[in-house]
Amino acid sequence: MTTLFASLLEQIGADYYLVYYPGHINIAVAGNFPRSTPELGFSYRNRLYFIAETTVRNFRIGEPRLKDFSMLDYRFLQKPGDDSAVIDSVTRRPIPWRQ
Repeated sequence: MTTLFASLLEQIGADYYLVYYPGHINIAVAGNFPRSTPELGFSYRNRLYFIAETTVRNFRIGEPRLKDFSMLDYRFLQKPGDDSAVIDSVTRRPIPWRQ
């Protein structure tokens, strides 16, 4: 579902990142959302992004309906496209790939 949602966001030109957790992947979408909370968002490159959970029924972007979930748990960000580097969540730098 995450891949499908990312494809739809790509078609409308939305600003989003893939967000990787141990054993899970989410999408974070840039923007202001009426019920968004800081617990489901983060700032990166001077923009606010909020989680869009595709596996929770009737979930709204940034809405605090997730149990046992924290943005502190995410490990990596990735912006699909020409430069699809994987960004470390702590250092905010691209992870070097070995050839």
